Amino acid sequence: MKSTVTKLADFKDYLKDFKVDFQLDEIKLNDEFKAILIKNKIVETVGKIENGDIVTVNLKSDYNKFQKENLRIVVGSQYFSKNLEESLVGLHLGAEKLLKVDGHEVNVKIIDIKRNKLPELSDELIKKENIDGVNTISDYKKMFYQKTKESYIMDEVIKLSINIFHYLQENSEFIIYDEDVEESLEEMMNYYRGAAKTAGFELETMTSEQLMEISNAKSYEALITSEKNISTSLVKISAICAKVLNKDIKELEVNRNNVLKLQIEFTDYLKSLLKI
Repeated sequence: MKSTVTKLADFKDYLKDFKVDFQLDEIKLNDEFKAILIKNKIVETVGKIENGDIVTVNLKSDYNKFQKENLRIVVGSQYFSKNLEESLVGLHLGAEKLLKVDGHEVNVKIIDIKRNKLPELSDELIKKENIDGVNTISDYKKMFYQKTKESYIMDEVIKLSINIFHYLQENSEFIIYDEDVEESLEEMMNYYRGAAKTAGFELETMTSEQLMEISNAKSYEALITSEKNISTSLVKISAICAKVLNKDIKELEVNRNNVLKLQIEFTDYLKSLLKI
């Protein structure tokens, strides 16, 4: 790559204004605890049907749908028959009853009633998760706080880096060589040619409707214009990263994968400057 930054705009103000305003999401923490409880649920036999119970029934009816042996129904799921499930609520284990279901007479016998019961959250359940250094509910909360805080900070730094890239592209001075832009553009056009071929078309002759299936462009010319603008941006980003990260610009190849790696390095660099 030959393109370079001749004057890099100052982006220190972006770093000064950066703030970490993190608060623990109690809802997500409770969802994590609930998932642990569900993992350790207890299935018990009960004597009376409630919504959510797993009920095994024998059905007898002139209507084929309701002629079943050992049918398992999750009451309230509305998967088999909403009317039947509603009629089962309140019936006892072993009960046999003639019901009117969806306009048909159905003899129902309750064979089994199972209910999922969630245990109380405890340190013992947390230990079963086998997380290094996490043996209690308190440990898990601290771990979750740290994990989600780090994720939040990384997301915020990524947003910051994107804003800085936009700012630097608009306010820095560059020497941009057409051959660098063309190299990046050709990579993307080859991608679209491959996508077109997979769909059974030639990229240059695709209709607007066909192009919209593989891109946001309505014509081949619009696609080239759009991708050329993106390629110019990628060249600028590469030049910015080379300048800031002290990379040998001659060794850089402008392709999407390399630019992504540079952006990640740049984001990590910003994080180190922020000292968080």
